[in-house]
Amino acid sequence: MFLKIFALVLAAGMLATGIWTYTAGESVKKTLEHVYVNKQWPWWMILTTSIYVILYIAALVSFITSPDKTWAGWVLILIFPVGAILKMLFRKKAKTIQEVEGWRKLALVRSIIFTPLLIILAFYV
Repeated sequence: MFLKIFALVLAAGMLATGIWTYTAGESVKKTLEHVYVNKQWPWWMILTTSIYVILYIAALVSFITSPDKTWAGWVLILIFPVGAILKMLFRKKAKTIQEVEGWRKLALVRSIIFTPLLIILAFYV
């Protein structure tokens, strides 16, 4: 159950941040530059990251203790740490994005690829 909740929360978060990034324009650019370049996170980003980590730990414990481990469960359990590593590597690339359109393209790609993937994984858990 926690795996399904985890996947759906990640999908909703991915979609919400994609929409926010795509529609908010210059304010998002300033916020993301501040986060990725200056490495200073606003309170709401710390809060959402903490929620994601807590949900991940609950999903991990649920997955480990479950006798039925599905391929989708394995993928979900591996997505979070791999995604965190990729996001840290992305910081270097983020420093080079100067235009709002660059952030919008990134948001669109993330939303289009990862939101449906996470929903599909939630269905198969």
